[in-house]
Amino acid sequence: MVGVLGAWDAGKTCFLLSLYLMASRGALPRGYIFAGSQTLQGFEARARRIREWKGGPLPQQLADHTSLADPRQAAFLHLALRQTSAARQRFDVLLTDLPGEWSKSLVDRATTAERFKFLRRSDGIIIVIEGPLLDSKARHSELQRSRHLLERLVHSVGIETATPLVLLVSKYDQLNGCLLYTSKD
Repeated sequence: MVGVLGAWDAGKTCFLLSLYLMASRGALPRGYIFAGSQTLQGFEARARRIREWKGGPLPQQLADHTSLADPRQAAFLHLALRQTSAARQRFDVLLTDLPGEWSKSLVDRATTAERFKFLRRSDGIIIVIEGPLLDSKARHSELQRSRHLLERLVHSVGIETATPLVLLVSKYDQLNGCLLYTSKD
């Protein structure tokens, strides 16, 4: 299970859809193939706008924002992957599909941590941060919100600090190709 968190409009759903579309088109990293999905209808419903796009300039919004049928229950999307090596091991991956308001509520109020307890079983966490915000005057407050979200995940939800974490910067195409950070390590 991989928890995908981030603010409203950060690009979480587009990230999930890009994984699904890469998998379904055979564009996964070398060594893996798409082996199905138990939530194919969910992926397809979210991919509707992308499939309607006929090329040219990108629309302002490629995917509908996530809304939950039951706002108290987390939603998940499923991908099955199979190794192409001799082992041909199958991996079932559950990805959270949560509205950005859930992440905001966790940042704003530690009392909402209870609804995130399922993340204690996560094999990894992805925090999606909107790239253009990091290249604007709002970058300090965005970084502070992200830091606060990480602290809440550890201290209020109880995520182990050894859980793999990815900070995914989205909407890089809107940054005019500027590089935000480089490391010599």
